[in-house]
Amino acid sequence: MRSSLIEAIVAASRPTTLPVVERFPLKGSDGKLYCGDMPSGVSYTGERGTPYYVAQASNGSTVGKRFASREECESWQRSCADARAQEMREFLETADEYTLARQAKHWKCLDEAKHLRWVYGVLPEQAERD
Repeated sequence: MRSSLIEAIVAASRPTTLPVVERFPLKGSDGKLYCGDMPSGVSYTGERGTPYYVAQASNGSTVGKRFASREECESWQRSCADARAQEMREFLETADEYTLARQAKHWKCLDEAKHLRWVYGVLPEQAERD
């Protein structure tokens, strides 16, 4: 039961993969490439630089590193999510029952945690008195 609860929490806490978008640096009248606003006095020449790929947050901003291909960016996101999932798994494997129950509540994995007394509001100090 403990291992299935840990895996449920790990799955629920896994970060979602962000959409990958293609972006182009734009060439300014000073001959430099810009990603975003150009400095005062510099205007867009109509030329674009080499495209790159980056993850895009729900608010439209781009996050993370730039990649030469969509596949590289998606692979990087998956490897980051895998590393975070492994860190969470290692933390949960050494956690006490109370911590597991709190994590189950936080990540809404209550069905998998129903065997833990703490989920139903019994605090460790109350359990010791029972």
